[in-house]
Amino acid sequence: MTSEVTDSTVAPFSDRLMMNFITTLIASGIGQYGYSLTSSPRHDLSVQYTRLIAKIGKYSNDGANILIEKGWMEQPPMAADRRDLAMEKLKNKSAPLESLLWSIAFPGFGQLLNHKFIKGLLFISLEILINIYSNFNQVIVLGFHGKTAEAITQKNYAWYMFYPCIYFFAICDASKDASGGQGVFAYLPLVCTTYFATTGVIFSPVFTLFGYLIRPLWLPILFIPVRLSIGAHIRWMLLKWYLSKLVDKGGL
Repeated sequence: MTSEVTDSTVAPFSDRLMMNFITTLIASGIGQYGYSLTSSPRHDLSVQYTRLIAKIGKYSNDGANILIEKGWMEQPPMAADRRDLAMEKLKNKSAPLESLLWSIAFPGFGQLLNHKFIKGLLFISLEILINIYSNFNQVIVLGFHGKTAEAITQKNYAWYMFYPCIYFFAICDASKDASGGQGVFAYLPLVCTTYFATTGVIFSPVFTLFGYLIRPLWLPILFIPVRLSIGAHIRWMLLKWYLSKLVDKGGL
């Protein structure tokens, strides 16, 4: 390589080579300052060495970012952000709840959130079909306005009987997909709720409480907490019985 000045406008070395060379010199310089810091007895120089090491380290970080942006160096492993990890964990835990709440609002929406589009559209179609033919929306409006007798005459029970089964099965299916599966007998609370809700639909035109005719919309809904509790209690008893059988047979 000649030392003479030429009129060439082409760099003799690539940017990548120069950046790596400068990075090597920076590392060497920081090492030299570190050695001087440990060997010098002068406290005033130690402060200066520490300041220079921090300043050069910041300059080195800018160079490393340039290398990473250009694709000339892989980004070194970074410490995980604990906040991001906590938020991701919380997001994963909230997904089943989100799916459950949307399924309660409208059957099929939970399946769409779980990317089960065929099932979601099927449940939405069934919901709309049963809703229209059972006059369900009209019954809701009349029930909220206190027109119980008119709501009973407007309801088409031949179609309305299907509603509890479709509604609670859509909720159960969406929750199961969102949580990645179900525990043993975890379906029993919703199954019991479906049975009792269907029975409530049957008796809603004539069932009275303290001589008061309960609105046809509210009777299937009114005792949902009780029905869920019954299903949960049945699940608990079955689990206890099966576990005791396994223990007796030496399976555990």
